[in-house]
Amino acid sequence: MTATITIPIDLETRAKLTSLSKQRDCSEAQLASLALREFLDLQAWQMKAIEKGIEAADQGRLIDHVELRRRWESKLGNQVD
Repeated sequence: MTATITIPIDLETRAKLTSLSKQRDCSEAQLASLALREFLDLQAWQMKAIEKGIEAADQGRLIDHVELRRRWESKLGNQVD
């Protein structure tokens, strides 16, 4: 099932939408729907990760900055600034 919404977009965004939809050989509506779906999925994932991090912090499950840096440096094999 689908629903239709109307949203205002600036002219630069519209031009990008038009250009990319032509390059991908799909309609502007299809591309806009895909972009919105992917954006919302990403935002939902980020919010869940943030909430999980806050919950861990509230429970006292934290990693010291020095320890975190050591872990990243061992993974990357060099200094992290």
